[in-house]
Amino acid sequence: MERLYTLKEAYKPMVAILNPKNTTKMCSRCGMINAPKGAVYECSCGLMRIDRQLNASINLYLQMEGLSPSPRLFKELMKTWSGFTLTGEEADEGLDELMRAFRLMNPKSYVCLSMAI
Repeated sequence: MERLYTLKEAYKPMVAILNPKNTTKMCSRCGMINAPKGAVYECSCGLMRIDRQLNASINLYLQMEGLSPSPRLFKELMKTWSGFTLTGEEADEGLDELMRAFRLMNPKSYVCLSMAI
């Protein structure tokens, strides 16, 4: 029993309290605060158009890591975060692959980045 307790203590997770204030209003790319209109957040700097909830989650991640929004950092993060979203759906070999790809895409996670830096 003592060994089990020691193992539990060794893998004790860290918990951090994050402040959700302005996470949907702050641009995760440049840091400007704007009021989002609807489900899509569009920054007045012209560099970003993104789902409001995805923007908030990126801002919370940056806050958790102790980082500030910056265009360069955002570009690096998006290299690994954009594209298809895994849904846990089981593969159905009978379906046409192209139709299956459309079902697996999550349109709410779509990110549109401007070419301007």
